[in-house]
Amino acid sequence: MINSVTLNKIFKLENKETTLMLYFLYYTQAKQQKTNSPHATVSFCAKELNWGINKIRTAKKSLIELNLIKEIPAYGKNKAYIKINY
Repeated sequence: MINSVTLNKIFKLENKETTLMLYFLYYTQAKQQKTNSPHATVSFCAKELNWGINKIRTAKKSLIELNLIKEIPAYGKNKAYIKINY
């Protein structure tokens, strides 16, 4: 469940619509993968949301700045994990 504090943080952003959709995608992936650190690369997110890479990166940067997510690189692998700070 996404709480009102998280939503209020996102609603204050200029790019709230794209940031919220990306957060929902990360949240959905976390639930499906049964973890709070789902595997979700930028290219995967772009494909799922039918957006460009730059749009994903901008929304992702906003989520990181709000401390709602943290990027966790998987060294030596072509993977990226996103830790969701519930």
